[in-house]
Amino acid sequence: MYTTNPGPLRAQQSSAQSQIVVKLKRTREVRGVLRAAAAEGRMPSVRGALDRLLSGRNVLGIDPIFEDVFERGLQGFRRMARAAVRETDSRLAGLNVVSLPSRGHAMDACAKVLKDPLVEFAYVIPEKYPLARRRAGPDPLANRQWGIAAVELFAAEADPGFPDASNVVVAVIDSGIDSRHPDLKGVVSEELNFTPSRQLKDIGGHGTHVAGTIAALTNNQRGVRGIVSSPNIMSLKALEPYDGPGYYRALRHATDNGAHVINLSLGGGKDPTEEILIKRAIRQGVTVVAAMGNDKLRGNPTSYPAAIAGVIAVGASTETDGIADFSQTGRHIDVVAPGVNILSTVPTYPSRLANGTGYEAWPGTSMATPHVAAAIALMRAKNPGASNAKLRRALVRSADKVPGQTRFSSTFGHGRLNIRKALERI
Repeated sequence: MYTTNPGPLRAQQSSAQSQIVVKLKRTREVRGVLRAAAAEGRMPSVRGALDRLLSGRNVLGIDPIFEDVFERGLQGFRRMARAAVRETDSRLAGLNVVSLPSRGHAMDACAKVLKDPLVEFAYVIPEKYPLARRRAGPDPLANRQWGIAAVELFAAEADPGFPDASNVVVAVIDSGIDSRHPDLKGVVSEELNFTPSRQLKDIGGHGTHVAGTIAALTNNQRGVRGIVSSPNIMSLKALEPYDGPGYYRALRHATDNGAHVINLSLGGGKDPTEEILIKRAIRQGVTVVAAMGNDKLRGNPTSYPAAIAGVIAVGASTETDGIADFSQTGRHIDVVAPGVNILSTVPTYPSRLANGTGYEAWPGTSMATPHVAAAIALMRAKNPGASNAKLRRALVRSADKVPGQTRFSSTFGHGRLNIRKALERI
């Protein structure tokens, strides 16, 4: 049995609910005004409500989201102005985060800023949270990796042409990874922390569990195994605690620094900046895989980023090829994958979501998603030139229809993942 949580599992209370993102329009007027402001050190008067916000006593800080494009010595509105002018990618230009003391202050400031005609959009940053459901009970090692067999990985590996995916980089944007875990040693090629916390450790345990499904070492005579036998994982910590700007920077880092696949076992409300960054990644050839969400029994809301066009959205299936009762549904779903009683790695030290250390079996669309991310990594290894459209087409056309399914449905998508068939189609 699994516990039914009173609400979604969230990272510890973050600052996201008291921050707003403001994007200034890339008009000639805005560029001229901001350039002049940055050069002369004066507050531009044409920004109306935004001026009042920036000079208000409740503002705790104003920062461009992408700090690599301006001089670090600039402060306050001068930093924001310079970022709006200097950012080379027009879709990311003018993006700034304003920190306020409470969610109430943030909502009020957002309403004021939206009245300014030079503001493209503004919103309170929605929180993103890991989409796992904590398992209650004894040592889960009695439960084996049924999901590996269900997706026909062993049959795929028996093919002499089974691909070596060591050159395919999978970015796991999550709560971090215990890279010293004996089943994950050497699989993490890059490890960065984008949260306000100085801890690189996976204090939640979620990212380590996700990484184990993708990348746990094979044939090392211990623990579990991952789907990719020659993994290359980029660990980007953006949860625990969740930080909106940090999450945006992690998405950009993955896109600009060699990730081929991004695993997003997280979800929450709609976020315009997240959408800009994910669509940017997809345009640049990165495959983005995201979890459908675990709130089917709590109203079945639409979860983002899974609902963003171009993202491969993954639901959770059971050991009998049913749908997990918590797995959210919708027309944007692509496939389902094993997502109940999934045995994988957890940190070797105490972590928030784990009952113990080393290994545990968890349910969640978070646990289904890395099955598909790993499958995409293998497909890309076999056909490095395949476009996102071709990868998705092979993935969905090779999915196994579950009992009673004859066509696409908003519950199962195109069916349950089958890695062997997917590799044959690509």
